[in-house]
Amino acid sequence: MERGTVPFFCCFERGHYWVSGSGTLAKYDSNWNLIAENTNPFEGYTLEVNHIGDIDVYNNELYLGVEYFMDGEGKNIQVAVYDGDDLKLKRVFPFRHDTGQLECSGIAVDPDSHTVYMTSWIDDESSGYLYSDNKETGRVSLEKTFDDVIQQGEIEGLTFDEDHEQFLLLYNRGARIVAGMP
Repeated sequence: MERGTVPFFCCFERGHYWVSGSGTLAKYDSNWNLIAENTNPFEGYTLEVNHIGDIDVYNNELYLGVEYFMDGEGKNIQVAVYDGDDLKLKRVFPFRHDTGQLECSGIAVDPDSHTVYMTSWIDDESSGYLYSDNKETGRVSLEKTFDDVIQQGEIEGLTFDEDHEQFLLLYNRGARIVAGMP
């Protein structure tokens, strides 16, 4: 994984890892050999975007939280679906502005209900909710505080490697994050 871009998010399905940077997508095999890469993932959008938040995968389709992000503020929040093989944009679903979501830091696909959930990390009330693609919100409770993470940085991106029975957490160390910018 030494490609010059620090990965921000990772997801796993059927022996493959997908990794995103703020503006890149890559697919790796289970030994972290690069299989595919998209260094221009914002091609084909109607609304302006410049940042990939978290990613998840379901049935070889990547679900990305994307937005235009600058100085700690997000706008044009969308759920984008990419092909898991060639990493090309397939379709986009804009998020409604009246949900209260101000930024997209996490995304998860629930295969049982066919629902996409997103989170916001902005330090206000909006970070205490899960946002879903059926436009309902629900309060969430604290499950784990990563107080064992002691160096500066941010935690964004979770996945579970079912093949190896490992919970993977992406921790971007070494930078102090202020208003979402290192």
